[in-house]
Amino acid sequence: METFLTIHQTEVHLKAYNVPFNCSIPVVGKPALPAFCKNGILTIHMVMLDESLLGYSKILELMEVYKVRRVVLNSCYSDNKNDRNKRRLIKQVNSNIFALLPESMETYMSQLGNHTRRDIHRYERRFFQAYSSIEIVTQYNSAVDLDDYMEVIRLSKERCLSKGFISGVDDSEAVRLYEVIKLYGVLTIMKNENKVIGGTIGTILGNQMTLHIIGHDNFFNDFHIGYIILTKTVEQAIKDKIHVINFTWGGTGSLNDRTNWKIQFGNERKFLNDVTYYKYFTDYWTSKFEDVFRTLRQRLSEEIIKVLREIYHFAKKNSNC
Repeated sequence: METFLTIHQTEVHLKAYNVPFNCSIPVVGKPALPAFCKNGILTIHMVMLDESLLGYSKILELMEVYKVRRVVLNSCYSDNKNDRNKRRLIKQVNSNIFALLPESMETYMSQLGNHTRRDIHRYERRFFQAYSSIEIVTQYNSAVDLDDYMEVIRLSKERCLSKGFISGVDDSEAVRLYEVIKLYGVLTIMKNENKVIGGTIGTILGNQMTLHIIGHDNFFNDFHIGYIILTKTVEQAIKDKIHVINFTWGGTGSLNDRTNWKIQFGNERKFLNDVTYYKYFTDYWTSKFEDVFRTLRQRLSEEIIKVLREIYHFAKKNSNC
C-alpha cells in the first residue's frame, strides 16, 4: 500500500482537535511529518503511517538535532526490520481495518465473503422494491450541506443509543470534524421523500478515504440500510479512484467475523503501535520495567474482577435456590 499522509497529519485536523505540534520532520520524497518536541521527548504524529518512513539512522539524527532522549512514533504500522534494535519499545494501541479497492465494484463485491455478498444483494433488492423513490447523493468539501451533515450525526447518535451505548460524537466533536470536512470531506447520504434516512461521513486525502461516521434511521432496521449505504459509499469511492478506505480503528476478531461490519467490508487489517526509541539504555530498561509492571497489574486486576464476578453469580444462584 503506497504511503501518503493521512488526514490525521494535516494541519487543519491537528488544529481542529487541539493536537500540539511545534516542528516538522522532513521525509525524503514525502511531505514533512508534524511533530511535538518538549521535555526531552520528540513525538512524531504518524497515525496510520509506516514506521519505515524513518530509518534508525534518521532517528539517531533527530535525537541529536532536537537534543532529546527519546523519539516516539505514535499510532503507526511498525516495521519488523528494526526488531534487532535494542533500544526500541513497541506498544500496541489499536488497529486499522481497511479495504484495498480494485478498479470496479464488481471485483470488490467478488472479494467479499459469500454470506456478506449474498446478504447485500438481498438487502438491496428488498429495500429498493419497497422504496422506489430513494435518492443517493454525494457531496464534497465546502459543498457538504451542514444540515445533511448534522442529520447523519443525529441518526448515528440515535442508533448508538438504541444499541445501548453512547456515541463518541458529541456536539463539540461534530464541530471539530466539520472544520476538517469543509476541506477534505465526503458525505454520502440516502434520502427518502427528500428526508435523510442514512449516510456516511468521511474524508479524502490523496487516494485514501477515511470513514468517520455512519448512521441511519432505525425505522428502516428491517431493511439493513446500514449495509446498503456503506455499499454505495464504497461504490462512489471506486468511481472517485480511491485506492484505500480506512474504516477507522478497532476490530478484534478475525477477518471472517460476520458480526463486525468493518471486518465484513474490509479485506486488510494492520495493528497500530506507539514505537519509542531511546537514546540511553537506562531510560529503555526503566520504561521496559514500567511497561511490564503495568501489564501484569492490569492482568491481575482483570483476573480478580473475573473471580469476584464468578463468586457473585455463584452466591446469587445459591440464594435463589
